Amino acid sequence: MNSGGDWVPKKFHFDNIGKSMINLYQVATLDGYGAILFNAIRSVGVDMAPQYKVFMEFSIYIMIIIVFLSYILMNVFNSVIISQFKV
Repeated sequence: MNSGGDWVPKKFHFDNIGKSMINLYQVATLDGYGAILFNAIRSVGVDMAPQYKVFMEFSIYIMIIIVFLSYILMNVFNSVIISQFKV
């Protein structure tokens, strides 16, 4: 069943390593991670229409990324601030 048209990737996708790294950084900074999580949970496969709540395991991955990367970013930020004000 070919209806024509092309599948256009969403704004937040994990199709290549560069975009994946940008998305993970965005998740770590907690800036709009909801859209990334929503698109990832709905992902099914190549040339398949998104479906509701198919890949729920990805939400666990995102929560782990949030906890660890946010912690690492906060430590880096704190260490830079402390080193700048060290007398």
